[in-house]
Amino acid sequence: MRKKTLSLALALAMCLGLTVPAFAAEDETSKHLQSITMTYEVGGHSFSSPSGIGVERAWKMAYEDYYETEEVVVEDFEGYNAVRQDTVFTVTNTAPSSETGFIRVYLTIYEKNSDGMYWDDDYPHESYLTRNGVFLNDAMDPEGLGGLVELKPGESVQFTLPMMYEYGEYNEETGEYESTPLPDADVIYKVRLVKWDMDQAETVVDEWGNSYEEAPTYYKWVVFKVDNSAVDSYLANPEQPTEPVDPAAPAYEVSDWAKERVALAVETGLAPESLGADYRVDITRAQFAAAAVKLYEAMGGQPAQAAGESSFTDTDDPVILQAASLGFVSGTGEGKFEPDALVNREQAAVMLSSVYAKLGGEIPAVEATSFADDGDISGWARSAVAFMNGKGIVTGIGDNSFGPKSGASIEQALLISLKMFETLK
Repeated sequence: MRKKTLSLALALAMCLGLTVPAFAAEDETSKHLQSITMTYEVGGHSFSSPSGIGVERAWKMAYEDYYETEEVVVEDFEGYNAVRQDTVFTVTNTAPSSETGFIRVYLTIYEKNSDGMYWDDDYPHESYLTRNGVFLNDAMDPEGLGGLVELKPGESVQFTLPMMYEYGEYNEETGEYESTPLPDADVIYKVRLVKWDMDQAETVVDEWGNSYEEAPTYYKWVVFKVDNSAVDSYLANPEQPTEPVDPAAPAYEVSDWAKERVALAVETGLAPESLGADYRVDITRAQFAAAAVKLYEAMGGQPAQAAGESSFTDTDDPVILQAASLGFVSGTGEGKFEPDALVNREQAAVMLSSVYAKLGGEIPAVEATSFADDGDISGWARSAVAFMNGKGIVTGIGDNSFGPKSGASIEQALLISLKMFETLK
């Protein structure tokens, strides 16, 4: 079997240390990891990993290619997130529906042995999981393989941490072994969330003639312990920060490679409030409409006029109505706008070029672009893509490809808005 591996250090560099031009290829690792979310609630307080109750946010990420993994070692278990035994975790695949990949959830139990060290065992966890509210039992995993819940885009899975027991003498009267729950301090739970990129799958034939699919996989893991005292301590003073807060830190999360330019975009007034707190995630149609209006106001030097009544059946957001009245966005059919749908690269190019046209600019008509995947670019988007690329505002994703149907993150949208403001104002 062909195997490739990427070190954890290099993987983190891929995630956080890239220097890329505006709207260039989004790092594949970051893109896939962003589509894996896990939330849980402790004592009425909701958390989205890596946040939680603990000394460290033991949330690690890496890249694995063709089944070769970069595993956590026991020494890394210095920090953990404290939970209660009945805490319910929810994992969601937020990838766009156009993707064919899926997410699997693995639960590994680490128990402390008599030497004070931890040993691991991939726990067959199917009987502890539900998918979309339907309980999954052992009958769905007759061979005990575990990890076979495949979350397609938009699907979720819920699970709780199983209670671990120490088994004693066999009781002939009951026909069962005596058991006592293991102390909390003797059990560590590692939840591993794996994203399989089936869009890049390859069919491989091994030396014995067996045929199977190999696909790049991307994963996160987070470490938990049942620690009621830590939870109670937190709940007694939940507002107390668990680590120092930098007053100069931005109110949003952004990739390292984009920090300076995104900060400049925010300072320039190109970031609407509707973008939320995490600029690394894919941007929605509603958010992009708001960003387009902000760009129009910044380039034109005056506020956009308020729009009239909504012509859409699924939104009355005044900013979306402004963007529609200005010609930056339109509906998706049947009177709908679909504000929560994601924006792809060719749509982004068209929306922003519409801002330039509204301000009196001209977008030359072209029959084709210079990209190798020109045939994948929609006819209505070619002129905008060619214009934006010719001005250096958007670039390809490698191999002279534009990737018209690929997603765009919020930080990327801000970077191209800033580049457009600087280039065409």
